[in-house]
Amino acid sequence: MAKKQPKKNQKSMEETLWDSANKLRGTVESSEYKHVVLGLIFLKFTSDKFEERKEELISEGKEKYLEMREFYNMKNVFFLAPESRWSYVIGHSKQDDIALIVDTALHTIEKNNPSLKGALPDNYFSRLNLDPSKLAALLDTVNNIDTVGDAEEDVVGRIYEYFLGRFAAAEGKGGGEFYTPKSIVNLIAEMLEPYKGKIYDPACGSGGMFVQSVQFVKSHQGNTRDISIYGQEYTAVTYKLAKMNLAIRGITANLGDVPADTFFKDQHPDLKADYIMANPPFNQSQWREKSELEDDSRWAGFTTPPAGNANYAWILHMLSKLSENGTAGFVLANGSMSSNTSGEGDIRRELIEKDMVDCMIALPGQLFYTTQIPVCLWFITKNKARRPHPENPTKEFRDRRGETLFIDARQLGSMIDRTQKELTKEDISQIANTYHTWRNHVPSSTNQMAKGQSAQSSPPSQGGVAEGRGGYKINNLPHLKTFRKELRNNLTPAEASLWTLLQNKKLDGRKFRRQHSVGNYILDFYCPSEKLAIELDGQGHFNEVQAEYDRERDLFINAFGIKVLRFENKEVFENTESVLNAIKEEFGWYKNHPALQEPGEDLEKNHPALQAAQEDLEKNHPALQAPLLWKEGNYRYEDIPGYCKSSILSEIQANDYVLTPGRYVGVAEEEDDGVHFEDKMTELTAVLKEQMAQAEHLDQAILENLKALGYE
Repeated sequence: MAKKQPKKNQKSMEETLWDSANKLRGTVESSEYKHVVLGLIFLKFTSDKFEERKEELISEGKEKYLEMREFYNMKNVFFLAPESRWSYVIGHSKQDDIALIVDTALHTIEKNNPSLKGALPDNYFSRLNLDPSKLAALLDTVNNIDTVGDAEEDVVGRIYEYFLGRFAAAEGKGGGEFYTPKSIVNLIAEMLEPYKGKIYDPACGSGGMFVQSVQFVKSHQGNTRDISIYGQEYTAVTYKLAKMNLAIRGITANLGDVPADTFFKDQHPDLKADYIMANPPFNQSQWREKSELEDDSRWAGFTTPPAGNANYAWILHMLSKLSENGTAGFVLANGSMSSNTSGEGDIRRELIEKDMVDCMIALPGQLFYTTQIPVCLWFITKNKARRPHPENPTKEFRDRRGETLFIDARQLGSMIDRTQKELTKEDISQIANTYHTWRNHVPSSTNQMAKGQSAQSSPPSQGGVAEGRGGYKINNLPHLKTFRKELRNNLTPAEASLWTLLQNKKLDGRKFRRQHSVGNYILDFYCPSEKLAIELDGQGHFNEVQAEYDRERDLFINAFGIKVLRFENKEVFENTESVLNAIKEEFGWYKNHPALQEPGEDLEKNHPALQAAQEDLEKNHPALQAPLLWKEGNYRYEDIPGYCKSSILSEIQANDYVLTPGRYVGVAEEEDDGVHFEDKMTELTAVLKEQMAQAEHLDQAILENLKALGYE
């Protein structure tokens, strides 16, 4: 029997397309690839949609309507004349005039569909003087893409996203004119939550902000009909890219009649937007002459933006476009947070004193394909007063007047290749949740924090994010850090005695921690590898009320796959060996409980009794509800050193109106692992000595090998 050949690594559809486009090298600049490839993808997609609708009409017995545009437009499908259809183009792809055939197809599509006016390349393929054989090869590659076969996946959108990103990377600095990295766009959308209303981008590039806004609405089960999109783009070729990108995805948008300068030919003069999302050109110089736009109404109440840098002109333009309750989120160079050049510091001071700045975020470097300039996100609003949440009736925006949130996210992000970094979904969730926790109103809590009691309503770690039950954090919450440290430094005699026997992996090589917290509860000792908690009880635990409380506490900890062992203080002194043996006997206990292999996974589902106990706790014990309700967002914001800080006007004034988050958030505290310095040094010294002995042994082995080879 012949052996099966191993499968070679297959290239993705996007990579295959890129390689095909690269074959145009020599006759077409790489900066032109996007217009060639995306134009062909658009042609193939619109034709596939047309043929799909045509088959529907046939199946419905409506053959006589096959050439009537109304029966296509009613399903948001572009009507294509015969010479515009992919079947016609691919059937003539080997002809020398194939470039003219493609141009004619695109021109006819635009002519027959008014919504595409100005969107498609005009006589583009003919002007490039493409090698007919190379264009034919590219057409063959595109022909193999089924753009509508998978109803669950946005195949064409995926290709567009890939190519826009690759083009941006290939073009270097110029790529920033049309593309904002997807992770930044996602972050802005998650921060703003554009469920319904008017969305505006004054420098829309290829339309990425709009695409992600629609995706946000869909992913949150909203109705895309509740949003309307407005934009403007200065560069003609990028304007076409945006219209194609939106048309491909079935997104209706008003990008103005023509590409135009936002400052000098505002296409939406009367617009008041609910959400503004933008990545305007960084540090744009000479955007106006000194005598121009000096008294423009957009700067009313503010110092006129300098002619040498458009950063603050963009900010004031967007502010002028906001509705009464609108919010804008946009990317700018870091210099915008601190510059005092040519009146920029005055404008920033005016924005702060008028209470327009809601949140500032310092982003990690290397996010952009196009520039290594450090960047930040601004979020500005005209209304920080308490008001209903625009989408969720169970929440409301709290009164944030006089406050600004600073987030230093420079330590977040992951490298995706040697030079490029991106924000992960977890990073985006962390930052957005931090902002929402700070912004949204949360019911107050009167619970007191004390050892053995539930603390106040627990904020998620990092200002708003958690993990554990359902993906939320339950271990060592930041607000308990100081309290845990105090307990470690003030052990009871029984705790101190047992710790001498557990520390430094003395008990069968298991690592134990002191004063580890789970939810709002602080454990005496915890062994993470064995999912085992050790509690030492004094006289205060021997009454009915405390016993009931301990039972509830243990059930809560059990819900996260952790077993609790309890000993009386006197047992530690009188029966030390019995205590240690009892602990060792529980090592590996979870192996007999498949549901506990991953703490918390399916635990309640597989243990009905525990599920009932959990439901009883949530219903009847309000003090325990905070950690159980994190998923619903019922938690409180808390400043996290080195990450986030809510500052008032006087603090910002004291920092000369500089908005750099690093000035406010401070330095993160180092996590205390609970091991005393002397103990840690003893352990490290022992490890070092062992490694030195191994090194000596290896050195001797090397010398003997050299001797055997005749080298002494």
